[in-house]
Formats: sequence, C-alpha cells, structure tokens
Amino acid sequence: MLIGSSCGHIYLFNTIKWEVLRTFNEDYCIEALQSGVTCLKWLPGSETLFVAAYGSGNLYIFNTEQYNKLTNETAATFTLYKQGDSFNIYICKGKAKSKVVTKWQLRCGMIHEFSFSPDCKHLAVVSQDGFLRIFDFNSQELVAVMRSYFGALLCVCWSPDGRYVVTGGEDDLVTVWSLQDHRLIARGEGHRSWVTMVAFDPWTSRGLSSNGSPIKEGEGDSVDSAELPVYRFGSVGQDAHVFLWDLCEESLQPSTWRAPSRHEGEEGGNYASQTLPLNSSSARRWTSKVSDCGSATLPHRNKLSKLRSYVRHSHSDSHLSDSTMPHIPYCSILDSVRVPRMYEVPRIEPLVCKRVATEHLTSILFKKECILLACNEGNIQVWARPE
Repeated sequence: MLIGSSCGHIYLFNTIKWEVLRTFNEDYCIEALQSGVTCLKWLPGSETLFVAAYGSGNLYIFNTEQYNKLTNETAATFTLYKQGDSFNIYICKGKAKSKVVTKWQLRCGMIHEFSFSPDCKHLAVVSQDGFLRIFDFNSQELVAVMRSYFGALLCVCWSPDGRYVVTGGEDDLVTVWSLQDHRLIARGEGHRSWVTMVAFDPWTSRGLSSNGSPIKEGEGDSVDSAELPVYRFGSVGQDAHVFLWDLCEESLQPSTWRAPSRHEGEEGGNYASQTLPLNSSSARRWTSKVSDCGSATLPHRNKLSKLRSYVRHSHSDSHLSDSTMPHIPYCSILDSVRVPRMYEVPRIEPLVCKRVATEHLTSILFKKECILLACNEGNIQVWARPE
C-alpha cells in the first residue's frame, strides 16, 4: 500500500506485517515541505513503479524495487529529456537515479488528480488552472487539451472502453469529453457545489464487453444493439449529494439535439428545451426509486445562470495570457480553446440525486454488489444499488 502525506512524504506500507517498508522524499530532497502529495497511483501493470503528483505541479515516477536507502537521501539531480507545450520532462541522474525514474514538470499550478486510460496508453491530468491535459504516456507527448467552463478541475476518470473522459470541478458541472472525436459532447448539471470525484460503473453500463469495448451487433443476444452503448457513472461533491448519470450515445447524436435560437441564448432565456432525452425505461425506473426517498431532491438549476455573465467575461479569449494558453495545434485540442456556452452543448440530467451526508463527500467507488461513499466526517458508507 502507498500512502501520501500533506508534507510530501510517501510511505510504502506492508499491510500484512503492519509496518512501513520505505519512505520516499523523507529529507525533502525531491519536493519541498510546502508541496504535499495530491494524487498517488501504481503504474498499471507494474508492481514496482508508481506515479505521484504534488501541489507544485510536478509528477514523479518512483521505483520501489531499486530504492534501498531509508535515510540520508541525496538531492536529486535532473536532466532535461523532452520539452513540450506547457510541460518539461526530466530524467534523474546520479545517486538519486535509483529512486526516481522520471520527473514531469507541468506549468499548471496544483495537480489535483490524474488517471490512466484502460489500455494504459494515455494519461489524463486535471489541475488548478482549469485544464485537462491528455498525454500519450509511451511517447510522452501532449495530444489533447481542454478547459473547464469555470475554475479549476478537481477530478477525472475514463470510461471502461477509453472513449470518453469525464471531469468535475469548481464549475459545479460534470463534463464529458470524447477523445476519439476531439470535442466536448455533454455537460451534467445539478451539483450545488464543487464536484470532488467522478467514477464510471462498469457493472451497470450496458453494451460493453468484459474488456470494456462496445459490443457489436450480433455479438450479444440479450442486448438491444439499438440502445448501445449506455455508460453509467456517478459523481459526488461538496454539496454532500451523490448523483448517478446515464450517458447514451444515441441521445448525443446531432439529430436529437436542437441548438436554441439567438433569443434563447440570451441571459434569462428558456433553457428547458436543452434537456436531452434519456433512455425512457431507465429514466422511469430510477425516478420511481428516487421518489421513495424523502431526502432526495433535485438541486436548483438556475444557480449557474447567475454566474453565466461573469463566466463569459472571465473565460473570454481576451483575458487569457500566453502563459495560461498552451501553444498546440488546433487539430490536437479536444475542443476549441474558447469555452462553449451552456446552450451550445447537450445537457444530461441525473437519474438519481440524493443527499447522503452532512459534510463534503470525497470519494465514490462502484463494486459489483454495492456503492461505497466516503466523506470528510471520516465515515465510509456502503449503499445497495438502486433497482
């Protein structure tokens, strides 16, 4: 088990012997005391390599097998290996080479979370500057960039087949991006405060095979190919609410989405016509389940309209400096650097919305039999799946 601390230490913990085997950055020779660990994950498919993100905007790849010394660390010496748009990659030289393999320096402020794609070819990183950056992990190249509607991005996850990336952050929205089409495809509106974590449910998503790829027509007898695929994911936030969403590709086709007129796009216009049709049978089933819960309430949707005017000015191109805007070709960006307006993007409605705590929710994890939720109170809740 890996444990990261706010002071920058990383502990390799043996859960059987109940002891700390190794401590990384113990003498702050890699990261300063003020820079805490913000995200920590094992490299997929490896038992010795792990990736750590710090508040300074740096990513490090550590090697646990070659790290032998527990104390008397020497200062790490890095040599520039590759330089790209808004990032530098360094390799470690000297005695410190045994514990740090690579250093990724992203000029993005604090890194809040990163996530590997299911095939481990891409790495998605969200940060304080409000950008989602997607890297080709093998070639160490920046392949796509997108920006939040407002504020920082706090969480990110991949769909089971690796086709979509979902983010959440300070704009109170869950945003769905298509890496294949290089565009923003949907926004989920409903949270009353910052979204702290998003996660896909691989057991409830329909039309996906065991390896996460979409089922083709004729491969499954019990699945209607006309409704494939349907992705289900959940989100939690500082509003202490848990949301469950369905993302149906059929609903996101251009024929089912009508862009509002010029008058509807103005401040105070009618945004009710922007709602996308969901799978009707699924929506009825989940809605009936929510109606049985007295504390389940849909958040007030007009909150974002109060911020819309300010957001348009704060995220207009004239307010972006060269240091904030990554200089990469237009064709490699998920969407244009200009943030799409609310009425320009399809909107999905939550299937389930329920307040489950009194403090901020921090994590959501889908298991085959249940859903796990964690909050700032220090509690872990186990919920049965809605039927």
